[in-house]
Amino acid sequence: MIYYEHSGVNPYFNLALEEILLHRADVEPVLLLWQNEPTIVLGRYQNTFGELNLEFVRERDLHVVRRLTGGGAVYHDLGNLNYSILSPSRQGSCEIDFTQFIQPVCTVLKSAGLPVESSGRNDLIVNGRKISGSAQMRVRGRVLHHGTLLFDVRLDDMACALRVAPDKFQSKAVASVRSRVTNIKESLPPGSPLRTVADFKRLLQTKLTGFGAIQARSLDPALFAAAEKLAGAKYATWSWNFGQSPASDFHFAKRFSWGKIELYLHVVHGLIAGGEVRGDFFAAGDPNDVITRLTGQVPDDHLIDAVLETPEIQAIFAIRS
Repeated sequence: MIYYEHSGVNPYFNLALEEILLHRADVEPVLLLWQNEPTIVLGRYQNTFGELNLEFVRERDLHVVRRLTGGGAVYHDLGNLNYSILSPSRQGSCEIDFTQFIQPVCTVLKSAGLPVESSGRNDLIVNGRKISGSAQMRVRGRVLHHGTLLFDVRLDDMACALRVAPDKFQSKAVASVRSRVTNIKESLPPGSPLRTVADFKRLLQTKLTGFGAIQARSLDPALFAAAEKLAGAKYATWSWNFGQSPASDFHFAKRFSWGKIELYLHVVHGLIAGGEVRGDFFAAGDPNDVITRLTGQVPDDHLIDAVLETPEIQAIFAIRS
């Protein structure tokens, strides 16, 4: 197994590197161990706006990025360690097989004294709480399997980042299933030498040998440049991370001195494409001017509020006796 040494924490680059390696014709399996700055990573087929707390994302300046694989949204920070295994798929196999990749990781964790067990198809748990989730895809005889390992993650930030009001969005996209989680660090036996994420990374680097002896290599300049180019062209773009969201309906409601207004907005490719205005207000003009103003904009509470507060829109509803 080839282990590419890489310490970069830019999520756009890291996911681009996975894609570049997925399409290379390496005969040997490849291992990556990597971290991201605080980031929400979305499943390939999810509605971005339906998975994240946009206000918290803005407040904390979190990255948002869509990955190649399916599954649910996850939160990354520097207390989380991600692993990626890229290898030739088994001869003639098109099936998703999590066990083949999860079991070696589980073996390493048990060697560190962690009472870990698999749960469902693609999770690892300790004492009933999730410490790892994984996802997988196969393309042209190659398989990408990657997963999170929650070593010392800010769990409060994770909960806030992924908290969305259930009545805010309605979409046919697959929503994430929230699980009870815990950190690996809290579950290690007393006296464990694994005190930091760096310690944990070294453990995996040396003992994750279920796919053959590990040969460490540096990223060559050509590979680095290709990943950097793809990161800028795809993974750091709004069109990939937000515009790829399936069509959905967005609900906004607010009460003003002149009454309550509710907006039922249709969102296509991440932008407002139309909608309806409802409420208990009286109108001196056409309420649909609100929809006209919002068409082509991002479905964001702050932006909608700003439009409603403009003098032109207020004049439609603010009836004077």
